[in-house]
Amino acid sequence: MHRGWISLKDALTGADAAGVLGAAVTGEDHAVSEYETALEQELSAGFREVVARQHQAVVSARDAVKALPAAD
Repeated sequence: MHRGWISLKDALTGADAAGVLGAAVTGEDHAVSEYETALEQELSAGFREVVARQHQAVVSARDAVKALPAAD
């Protein structure tokens, strides 16, 4: 949902790439934090595996956005 909002915001405001990427990183940081909070809970083994896999995907996406030149 956050990514959709960023796309809409960019389309409406003509925001610069650095601003859009910065907002995306903020959203991804929040998602990573939520996954880490979830992983601190008692979860069944199967569910923990799914959440851990999704957490890693979000971390990878966030790191890829952070690596973009305009994200600084």
